[in-house]
Amino acid sequence: MSSSQPAHPPAPGPGVGRAHSTVTTRRIGSFLLVDACGALDDVAEPTYQAVLRAAAAEPAAVICDLTEVVGGSPASATRLLASLGSEVRQWPGTPIAIACPGAKRRQALARSPEGHHLLLAKHRAVLLAQLGRRAAADVVRMDLPPSARLVRTARDLTTRALLDWGCPQAIGPATLIVSELVNNAILHARTDLTVSIARWGDLVRLAVQDATPERPVRRHEPTQVTGRGMLLVAALSQSWGVLPASGGGKVVWAVLLAPPEGRSDQHLRLVDDADGATDHR
Repeated sequence: MSSSQPAHPPAPGPGVGRAHSTVTTRRIGSFLLVDACGALDDVAEPTYQAVLRAAAAEPAAVICDLTEVVGGSPASATRLLASLGSEVRQWPGTPIAIACPGAKRRQALARSPEGHHLLLAKHRAVLLAQLGRRAAADVVRMDLPPSARLVRTARDLTTRALLDWGCPQAIGPATLIVSELVNNAILHARTDLTVSIARWGDLVRLAVQDATPERPVRRHEPTQVTGRGMLLVAALSQSWGVLPASGGGKVVWAVLLAPPEGRSDQHLRLVDDADGATDHR
């Protein structure tokens, strides 16, 4: 390489000057931090995948730090990172925050359709302070080796958690969902499983992690024996999905509404009263 350099070096083109792009994940207390370094269009996809894997581990929050990300803000890369907000929309129990010093990049993220579900700030310290004041979701988790009692154990774990949280009315649909998630993992993964039940506000999230990346599918054909359990999961839950997990596995999750019993009864009384008032007009 010549020792002489131009006074104003040109901006690197595709594949030039980007050898040091990195995405790393580490723990800070109860949070998982995803650090990205490099050009945005190089690190957007690996950063997106790293945040999804971090969210699958159910930390108190995931923080994505873009401080060391350089260059412009390609629309496709910005939309991809902003789409992480859909995970928070479906399950607010694990907030996702992005530290981004550039005001234009923060504004672009916020303007994206799912971006308003993300926490955005100029510096990581601001996000750490905000998230530190936020109550974490309640999580019950159990590792389960393959056995004949696997489904029963997962159902019992779910029932105890919901009883402890004062949500007995959710036991029926929740145990059906967790049974189908575990059965699906037994049928297709045949690995050790981790079952978790988490609560945030009036929402409960049921999740099963296995060691294979194969995604479950919903089958509508009546002659298909497998896949119909996911139709039941979809019918009983507000939303469901799949996250990649560290080590190459996956987490299949479902969220359902499960307000504590007293709050649910009070809500029903208010609805009945409102209906009665309407009938007497």
